[in-house]
Amino acid sequence: MAVGHTSARQRAELLEGLLRRGDAEAGNREKLHLLAFASLETAPELDSEPRRRIEKRAGRMLPPKSVDMAQSFASAGSYVLDRLATSDPKDVNETGATIRAAAETGLDEVLTVIARFGQDERQPVQDELLRDWSRFDTRDYARLTMRWMWVMPWAAKNARARWTNPIAVRAFSFGRASV
Repeated sequence: MAVGHTSARQRAELLEGLLRRGDAEAGNREKLHLLAFASLETAPELDSEPRRRIEKRAGRMLPPKSVDMAQSFASAGSYVLDRLATSDPKDVNETGATIRAAAETGLDEVLTVIARFGQDERQPVQDELLRDWSRFDTRDYARLTMRWMWVMPWAAKNARARWTNPIAVRAFSFGRASV
């Protein structure tokens, strides 16, 4: 990002400008504030006050409310992990978006963030957990994240059972992951 290649003064001006514009344009607010937040990863030398304002605005958007927001948060890379780890999703959409944001970073460290949702029995959450499996080492993912999933009740509810992945089928035994 360009922010990392500017002087400290230019960096502050650019990020403050993103915040001001986001505050003024309701239709672009989330995108601009997320862009400022994602830029923090490449802005190590930034005064604490602008950094605090950016983090405060990003904190208002957590947990992510949609898949689009999740993908935007994921663009912040490792910088967003602590925020996702402490976010408290209130409903199934926020939970799924939090899982997606973590998975989209592509970092192995997110497995602990994702694993905390492994016991959530809601169908959309389980779907999201299964969807993101292929992004990581399948054994580690199954061991940390999917060991709590009840496959049989899930499969019974889902006549179309999406168990076409032979690795997924082998990873489960009697309704519990056994990796």
